[in-house]
Amino acid sequence: MVRIGKFLLSLMLSVLMIINTLPAYAEESSTLTISYTLEDSFGDGWNGASIRVVNENTGEQVGDLLTLEDGSLTSGTIEVQLGVTYRFEWNHGSYDSECAFEFIDNNGITMFHHESGDGNIPDVISTYTIYIAGDIIISFDPGEGSGSMAPLTSKEGGKFTLPECTFTAPEGKVFDFWEIDGQHYRAGESITLHVDTTFRALWTSPLVVTFNANGGTGSMEPMNVAPGTSITLPECLFT
Repeated sequence: MVRIGKFLLSLMLSVLMIINTLPAYAEESSTLTISYTLEDSFGDGWNGASIRVVNENTGEQVGDLLTLEDGSLTSGTIEVQLGVTYRFEWNHGSYDSECAFEFIDNNGITMFHHESGDGNIPDVISTYTIYIAGDIIISFDPGEGSGSMAPLTSKEGGKFTLPECTFTAPEGKVFDFWEIDGQHYRAGESITLHVDTTFRALWTSPLVVTFNANGGTGSMEPMNVAPGTSITLPECLFT
């Protein structure tokens, strides 16, 4: 009996030690941080203006009023809870047109911002629900072209920059736009995506750029370009 008792006691102590060393995943993941920057174009603070952050689930104010007491710039962070909606209220000051601010969420995405020069700041600037952005998959369809392009990933709600098209063009055509839901986007253009998305390549007949020696000699190969695109002119090969 004594030996069994000692064994059970030892086993219970070991289990307690393991439990105590486990990280508090649920607690850590539910509390997140957003950041803010407050600016004043005149450099004398916000003159009584402030931003009040309210937890819409409870109606309670979160922390102190956010303001710029003096100077032209301040920044900080606010602890928020996952899945909770927050309301950001504007308390008017003497010179609202001098005030600027930007708030960035826990995913690095701009929640809202305001530039100085515009004094028409609404009483409720924004409401925002805290979430964790997941990865979304962006795929590419060659349309009339051929070949393949590897899918890319982006954060939900983040900015995604469309890549250059590396599909093989159909005969006699050049790449024109990426298309989704009837909307056309140039390669290099940035858009915001929230769900898995497939972009289809659109092709067009090229414009032909030719080169005139204008009194010189020799020849240069013409260039095929898509309408509306920028090109880099080649070095002159005429003599």
